[in-house]
Amino acid sequence: MSLYQRDIDGKIVEKPVTIDFLRQFTKVEFKKLFPIVEASFEDNRRWMVDFQHDEIFVPNDLSDVISAYEHFYGQFGNS
Repeated sequence: MSLYQRDIDGKIVEKPVTIDFLRQFTKVEFKKLFPIVEASFEDNRRWMVDFQHDEIFVPNDLSDVISAYEHFYGQFGNS
């Protein structure tokens, strides 16, 4: 299995998924994450700026919901 991400120059590069790579991640329930992110965003917490361009993995069905929301209500942060 491989993962594709952008390098520092913006080019898409293939990265093999290894056990060491997977050890960097932790599962978190959305219901635990969302209130923290929402409150931190509203309070303009510094760590939100540090992570604002990081990409995260979401389940396909949540990605569909996000895409539909953007389609009907515009991009996040622009409304």
